[in-house]
Amino acid sequence: MKNLFLPLLFSFLFSFTLLAQNVLNGGFESWTNGNPDNWFTDNSPFIGSPITQSSTAHSGSSSVKGTVIIYASAPFTALLEGGASAQGFPVSQRFKTTTGYYQFSPVQGDRFSAVFFLYNGTTPVATGVFETSVAASAWTQFSVDFIYVSNLTPDNCKIAIVIDGPTSGNDYHTGSSFLLDDVNLTGTATSVNDKNIIPAKFSLEQNYPNPFNPSTKIQYDLPENTFVSLKVYNIIGREVASLVNSVVPAGTHEVVFDASKLNS
Repeated sequence: MKNLFLPLLFSFLFSFTLLAQNVLNGGFESWTNGNPDNWFTDNSPFIGSPITQSSTAHSGSSSVKGTVIIYASAPFTALLEGGASAQGFPVSQRFKTTTGYYQFSPVQGDRFSAVFFLYNGTTPVATGVFETSVAASAWTQFSVDFIYVSNLTPDNCKIAIVIDGPTSGNDYHTGSSFLLDDVNLTGTATSVNDKNIIPAKFSLEQNYPNPFNPSTKIQYDLPENTFVSLKVYNIIGREVASLVNSVVPAGTHEVVFDASKLNS
């Protein structure tokens, strides 16, 4: 499995607490048949187990370990997603911050990425992204404030944890690994940060993360209400997805492109 790289081929038109674990099994204490409960992994009897249980824990008795392994003579990355079927898990408030503790051992510039999405139904409400290529041999905390793009109250949180390749050069490398523990959502956000400010001009930002596996977010700015057509094309110019095709109000907006059903 390779990470997907999406160039701009579009038509545009915390404080941490152990008392409340808002992420289901965010401490990775519960496991069944080699997989953490309430999480989806890319483990397979045919490919191997890039996701495993570790007794090296920040708290409790275990954490989750992800390792880039070899499959069919090629690197195969570790992927961990929230929800038993990667469908996320229910939430009922506008969390301010996402936090967690990690250790990371990269090979040749590989990156550890943790991406958090809050939704109301299918509408994106907020996102938080942590990414690093810096090695961490001791438990290190990440703390990322959500960026809200809607005043809606989210009802679902989706999480994707993955080892990506370096920002340039080859894909991820065999042997890169991470440990992750005590993932949590904390605090309460009261507004859409500065996203309520009407942009001065039309713009389409580069998708992030990029490369990605299997989803990426795309942000665009509208200085006025207008019809938006946002599409994704493959390298030979064939349309593979239509993300927006409607009148959109002025402001900063964000959509999620899920390429899990497309070829690399």
